[in-house]
Amino acid sequence: MCASRCQVNDRVPAPHMPQSDATGEIRYPRALGRVVRLTNELPTRRVGVPVKEGLLVDTAIRRLPKLFPPGPGRSLYVLLEPEIGAGRPDILALHVSSNGLAAHLSHRPRIPHSTAAKALHTASEDESFGVNREYGRRLRRSMVDSGWTPKEISDAARLVRDSLAIEAKLRDWRRAVRQAAKFSPLVARSALLMPQGLPVDAELSLDFYRLGLLEAGPRSSVRWSHPSPRQDLAPFARLWLLELLARGLADGTAQRLS
Repeated sequence: MCASRCQVNDRVPAPHMPQSDATGEIRYPRALGRVVRLTNELPTRRVGVPVKEGLLVDTAIRRLPKLFPPGPGRSLYVLLEPEIGAGRPDILALHVSSNGLAAHLSHRPRIPHSTAAKALHTASEDESFGVNREYGRRLRRSMVDSGWTPKEISDAARLVRDSLAIEAKLRDWRRAVRQAAKFSPLVARSALLMPQGLPVDAELSLDFYRLGLLEAGPRSSVRWSHPSPRQDLAPFARLWLLELLARGLADGTAQRLS
């Protein structure tokens, strides 16, 4: 875990970069009009989550730095129940380049929705993301006009080095598999989080949908009982995950863990 107040970048920032004030808060340029606080407190969970399932999620989050270590030059961030474009995983964990994130946040053009992120992907055909050809062209033009150059797209997409979406359930593994299979194409890794082992037919489903399994045990332990295979993620998907992280840091629903 990081210290009680975490900085996005430990090095001396350039004039356009976020600045740390005496309280340890990360202040972005005045034009952005926001203050991002990075603390050791867990992100705020949405109302309506069952208490026991919430405790299971909290336990997993505290173990994430060891379960999903970011590696040198990267930071681990977590969001609770973000709308990633195909459902809401209980946990979204991201490995993000430490040095590039602050610079990106200081001048990033906004991405209004996941379809706009798809429109920015230079390899996308208009029909491939569910909109008609003319609307797709107009959407892409508007995003390019807002500042998304090919270099900006490439640089921003590279900031998200890895991603893991986790669906937590106390008993209903079939429902967990259905939900995880829905959002798995939009993240590099997907996994279920459950407090007990699964039957053999459940493990077959994990293999079929390329899902991992995190098993919670006694004394607040969490371990990988089934690995989560990594898939290549399209640039538009990484752009949208980065946008969700930026929004989460702005409204306090995202947290840096390491």
